[in-house]
Amino acid sequence: MNEGEFKFLRQGAEDFPKKTIDNRLTEDNQVKSGREPWGIYDSGLLTGLCSFDWRFKELLPKEYKDIREYIESEMKEKSGSAIGLEIGGPGSKLFSEFSPGFLKESFGTTLTDYRTEKEKEKDIENNHTVFSGDIFTNEGFRDLKKKLGGKKVNVLFERMQGALPVYPQIGYMAGIFDRLYSLLDDEGVMFVQMPIFLRDRVKEDYADAFLEKLKPIPGIEITLNYDSHILLLRKNKNAPASLKEYF
Repeated sequence: MNEGEFKFLRQGAEDFPKKTIDNRLTEDNQVKSGREPWGIYDSGLLTGLCSFDWRFKELLPKEYKDIREYIESEMKEKSGSAIGLEIGGPGSKLFSEFSPGFLKESFGTTLTDYRTEKEKEKDIENNHTVFSGDIFTNEGFRDLKKKLGGKKVNVLFERMQGALPVYPQIGYMAGIFDRLYSLLDDEGVMFVQMPIFLRDRVKEDYADAFLEKLKPIPGIEITLNYDSHILLLRKNKNAPASLKEYF
């Protein structure tokens, strides 16, 4: 691993590359053609074939029966004021399956908002907002932060395993990770799934080296599965505001 692989993390936000989608069917076109962009789009926290509990449950301590119990137990002091965010999905079903009153508000992020009017009304009732924009561009990320109104997130999900391979640079992936981390509040947790292409082709040289760099950072607790590249990060009060200086 060359140190230069991570030097982008010391660059400003203006240096992040633009997203390219030349070789895939864009989400917008899929919506226009009447198909959902991804097969696991708008998954539930506990329900459905590809729930978030199904994907991340192996990372949880054994004493918890599911991901909802883990989050709500570990963050019980935040009950009633917690903020949730899904990156790369509307988050409507996801956050509606938390216990009533646990979340103060929640957000989802998509390239295109294709919810029905009925679904939008339901989200309003749940104090849930869907942000449409590409948060992996500088402008989109700034817009998301404005939408959050300066608030930090207590629980964050990213499960874009099928979408993120359009970003082939491992350095860019680590930069995305740092951006997500920057949105997290103290004592917050984030569940992340790295893209499929990292699992084999560059696993040993890049992904493992990146994850190893996270382990000694003070104030951060990491649980991960190397084979499926899923990761649970807990940010404690003494954790750094940014991870850039560690790469």
